[in-house]
Amino acid sequence: MKRDIRKLTVADYDFSTVKKEELNACWWYEYARESRAAIRVIAAEKKERGNKLEGHINFGPLVRNDVLTMLLHAISSAGDFPNASWQVLPDDKKKLLIKVLFALDEFARYSLKILPLVLSTEDPGSTTLEAWKEKFQKDHPLLMQSGQMQFGFYAMNIAAPQPLLIKEFSGQLRIFHGKPKLEYPPAPKAAPKPTGRKTKRDELNALGALRLP
Repeated sequence: MKRDIRKLTVADYDFSTVKKEELNACWWYEYARESRAAIRVIAAEKKERGNKLEGHINFGPLVRNDVLTMLLHAISSAGDFPNASWQVLPDDKKKLLIKVLFALDEFARYSLKILPLVLSTEDPGSTTLEAWKEKFQKDHPLLMQSGQMQFGFYAMNIAAPQPLLIKEFSGQLRIFHGKPKLEYPPAPKAAPKPTGRKTKRDELNALGALRLP
């Protein structure tokens, strides 16, 4: 979105001082400021609810899932969007978007019913494994149709170190896939490939350069 160079501030094009832990949220926010579609739907939604943060959220027909709704709501709640740059937002507004992005993958899995693991310690009416399977099938029919869900009882020592619990659970997963619980010899750890310089800060600085004439 072309901006009036006379109204630009240093915060609009120089991202060198953005904290590392804020880079991802800053990237989403600043690129959203360049999106005509994001600006349009957020402005329409704010107008509908009178600039209040509470109430029904409706971004219109362009936004068709809860994940995008959650992301746009966090961006719109961050401050004077799209006029205010990320670097001038109050810390509490920044934290809102940072937290939303942190939980976005988890939220997406549950919103789209992609559940890799379901544990139930207290499920009324499910006194047997078979009863729980029947209840689960009613609640998640598409997951059951995949034929890849495994059911069973579990007993977990929550006092055990978390890395040990993860190791034990990983061993059970190998058994489910028809492999021995322990892999011997262990697979060598591949050395990480050098990625070169390609960071969110570079992409933000490229965006800042585009805003200048």
